[in-house]
Amino acid sequence: MKVVTANEMRQIDQQTIEGIGIPGIVLMENAGSAVVRAIQRHFPQCKRFGVVVGKGNNGGDGLVVARQLALTDRAVQVFLVSPPDGFTGEALTNLQIAQNLNLPIVQILSESDIEGFKSRIASCDLIVDAIFGTGLRGAVRGYIANVIECINATDCPVLAIDLPSGLEADTGMAEGACIQADYTVTIGLPKRGLLLYPGADMTG
Repeated sequence: MKVVTANEMRQIDQQTIEGIGIPGIVLMENAGSAVVRAIQRHFPQCKRFGVVVGKGNNGGDGLVVARQLALTDRAVQVFLVSPPDGFTGEALTNLQIAQNLNLPIVQILSESDIEGFKSRIASCDLIVDAIFGTGLRGAVRGYIANVIECINATDCPVLAIDLPSGLEADTGMAEGACIQADYTVTIGLPKRGLLLYPGADMTG
């Protein structure tokens, strides 16, 4: 099995986009489609989804997942943990598509939003973690740490996209709050942090 660091995965993505010519938006759509297939295979009974989205490419993958699930008549709520004006590139494109489709989008941007977030995710059958990907550096703190703690405290199963948010992709360490996933769909190739402890215990 081939295992990569975050930087090696970025180089592979860059070569795919610039060298081969496959646009980043296509890679994001393919990633989201793969996650949806995994959901359909491993959680076929789930009908109500909460997709928790950050502003980076991981969040963009999550928005693809939310859209594709919604288009199959699942009930989907999108929770943004970054303000919309912080989104760029392909992630912004997919946010705009979600807005154009009138997907339910709730912004969780401060401590005052946490109680409402708790009550909303309580009705979900599955939570999709699309907050942070391989670009995370350092500990997750502040209200996003509280978002992660709320997710971990729920009885709802959690599926992480690429790696659990809060986990360092290369070392498998988590300096602050970290998603405790029941299932992880990693994109491209497995990241080292998914196989090194304590990260290996957080991936499901």
